Amino acid sequence: MKLLHFTDVHGDIERTKKLVEHVKTRKDLDAILFTGDLLGQCLSVEEAQMLRNSQNAIQNLRVTDSKGNQVEANFYDVLKSVMSNPQMPLQLRQAAFNYQMAEKTFDERAEIQYKQFLSLFEQIPQKFFMIAGNWDSNFISKYFDKFLIDRKKSQIGNL
Repeated sequence: MKLLHFTDVHGDIERTKKLVEHVKTRKDLDAILFTGDLLGQCLSVEEAQMLRNSQNAIQNLRVTDSKGNQVEANFYDVLKSVMSNPQMPLQLRQAAFNYQMAEKTFDERAEIQYKQFLSLFEQIPQKFFMIAGNWDSNFISKYFDKFLIDRKKSQIGNL
């Protein structure tokens, strides 16, 4: 079996186009494997810093129950609570708003990149498999589920 493996594209759509064009000419290849880091930079340096600062402000909140005991809380539950409570300090509500806006911006830009890469990968005539990387967002499976092998159980022979 002849396998072509590539990784760490990091949003470089032009190089990926060239790779796909090359793959289409290679009749000797049985399969193509991509092992992650499809997304490029989805936030500017300033947007990423705002996201980190906002996340830190929210993560440093201590959540207590009605008796004043500190309790563990999911980040998104705390975020939602800060956003919905008008008695929270304005600075915290602004941090929560900034976090949500930066996350929305990231998701929108990631979606644009994912759609571009999907249109390329669908042109590959050989079997195509993917494993998501640490730069790839949580919703990668929305676009690439049919290619992702790290999220599926499968049996190969007696293994």
